[in-house]
Amino acid sequence: MVGGQQSLEKHVSVTHSQTHMACAFELTVECSERDTGRVERILRDQHRRLEFWESRWSAFQPDSDVSRYRRGILSAMDPSTEHLLKVAQECERLTSGAFTTTPRGVLDFGAIGKGMALDMIRLELEQEGLLRFKLNAGGSSFVFRGGWEFAWKTSESQVLELETARETVCVGVSGIEEQGAHIVGAVSGRFSALVAGPMCAEADAFSTAAMKAGIHLSQSPGLEHWGIATVDCNHEIKCNNGMELWVRGSPRHRVVSQQSRP
Repeated sequence: MVGGQQSLEKHVSVTHSQTHMACAFELTVECSERDTGRVERILRDQHRRLEFWESRWSAFQPDSDVSRYRRGILSAMDPSTEHLLKVAQECERLTSGAFTTTPRGVLDFGAIGKGMALDMIRLELEQEGLLRFKLNAGGSSFVFRGGWEFAWKTSESQVLELETARETVCVGVSGIEEQGAHIVGAVSGRFSALVAGPMCAEADAFSTAAMKAGIHLSQSPGLEHWGIATVDCNHEIKCNNGMELWVRGSPRHRVVSQQSRP
């Protein structure tokens, strides 16, 4: 207290953006002005970690763990790769194969690696005492902590404004535009899928699965409390009950355009 009034410390946003894993990783942290230097160093460290993970998880680098795995070399795998593989295989089990670690017959972390990286960065930021941040990988993988607004593109020309409903919310978005290359097989006319929950790697994997299975994915054991929403190519949005646990402003069985249904 100063002069009977509480002193108000100025807060600022610090953002670092670099390209990794073929997309932009934008890391934003809100902190006190006097803490800016420390946060800058922490964010630079996260980009160095991203460079390392890409060197281990990329299918395009011949000495990566993924490339070695594809050649049948299973030894000397980095612990981060082992953890990612374990999480990916569990997501495949939970979705009954709607998400798969081998979309084209070979190991590929393209639909889950960015989310895993954000999960690991989140843990580091929390350990550093940073409690309000927004992590964005490619506009399709997000970690929000501290209450944020964000938008979901529900058609070529429309977006839906949303707001996080918990202290920490992870969001994965798949769709014709965001991650079409990772979606193999029929998508039943769906334009996009959004999944919200406690971890970003799983949100990414489940959003890919939701492009195939729709909101019925939430009926799978272990997915009951995840938020799952889809929008079809006629711009009709559907979401499960779990979405309200994570996101405010989520519509239920709502048509967001005047286009007629087929």
